[in-house]
Amino acid sequence: MSLHEIKVTNFIYLLEHRPDLFSDDDRYEISQRINSVNDDIKEISNAIVNWCANHPEAKDALKAINDTLERAPGTSKTNSNIPKYQLDKRTLLNAIQQSSATVNNDEKTDNNDDKSSSKS
Repeated sequence: MSLHEIKVTNFIYLLEHRPDLFSDDDRYEISQRINSVNDDIKEISNAIVNWCANHPEAKDALKAINDTLERAPGTSKTNSNIPKYQLDKRTLLNAIQQSSATVNNDEKTDNNDDKSSSKS
């Protein structure tokens, strides 16, 4: 797997497992950046890296994922805990959209828990 493929894979993983790192504005902004590039893994990867440059929490979380990789110098080994995704714009844009739904569902669950606690 190339370095660009690893970056995109790790970003999708981050969207799925840490959606709380992304505000609605963040999701809109990264979607716009992804839509503005060709469906080429290198261009998509570079768009993610450029977006992360202005979003330190996401950048640090991605770095933490990358740091968990055990690899020898000059190799690009993927983290076996991260699923293999189809790496294209559609998959990434779907992950962005689904991360928003995940956060919204979690907020609704939290609000319902708060309401049921106050009724007790």
